Amino acid sequence: FENWLKENKEKLETAQNIKINQRQPTQREPVFKNVGRNDPCPCGSKKKFKKCHGA
Repeated sequence: FENWLKENKEKLETAQNIKINQRQPTQREPVFKNVGRNDPCPCGSKKKFKKCHGA
């Protein structure tokens, strides 16, 4: 394994750099839109949003 690693170290580093550079940040949409803190939680727990998913 060590011999293989020495021979392929440059290829591995190049592959890792390509992978890292190709990553794009993703935009996440809010799960619950337009929910006030004191409104019932839309998940159906019958708790206030601030005590359930708004924490």
